[in-house]
Amino acid sequence: MEEIMSLVREEKLKCPKCGAENRFRFYDSVNVSLDPDLKGKLLDGSLFKMKCTKCGSETVVRYDLLYHDMSDARPLLIQCCQRKEGWEKINEQNENVRKMMADMKLSNEFPHRAVIGYTALLEAIRIFDAGYDDRVMFVLKMVFAAMLKRDHQECKGILFCGKDDKGQPLFSVLDDEFKPKLYNLTEEIYANIAEKLLPLLPPESEKHVLIDHDYMLPYINRIQV
Repeated sequence: MEEIMSLVREEKLKCPKCGAENRFRFYDSVNVSLDPDLKGKLLDGSLFKMKCTKCGSETVVRYDLLYHDMSDARPLLIQCCQRKEGWEKINEQNENVRKMMADMKLSNEFPHRAVIGYTALLEAIRIFDAGYDDRVMFVLKMVFAAMLKRDHQECKGILFCGKDDKGQPLFSVLDDEFKPKLYNLTEEIYANIAEKLLPLLPPESEKHVLIDHDYMLPYINRIQV
């Protein structure tokens, strides 16, 4: 199947420490099917690091990008914006991707997601790589937060980390001091939510969707978890 290639551009950036100019590669689009090495660099953060050729200091450069995973098993597009003000770019990417995929006669019936920030991008990739649905996972995290609150445990945030050595979903929970602690839940909890939620959800389409409370609330109100 023909695919959309990774798109990269180079710009000169000044080192914030010494002021020297460095050439930095911005990846506007990352296709991990065609360029699998880029996925490792994205996951370990090196895709966003600039090392100064003069003083050797490293700087993190955050920027918007479109993540492609066009594997036959489960194609995926994620538009990552660093700020909500970047929604205009999502609309532009939507139109560009629609045109390219239409020209290539490729189906758009797979997840198109929008996320805010690098952390949310990594979590979304981990969720889909583990074979989960991010909409179900959103509700699961809400249920988990309620369980922690019931047990009088502080929770400042929950992130999906992957699967543990027994194949169960693993989460990092930030306590009231923002220190992470690992917890695992059972596949049964995920499956119970999925059974109730998935029949209510709309089919995947070419529109990038931000899976947040506003988007999920109408569906959450229709199920008992």
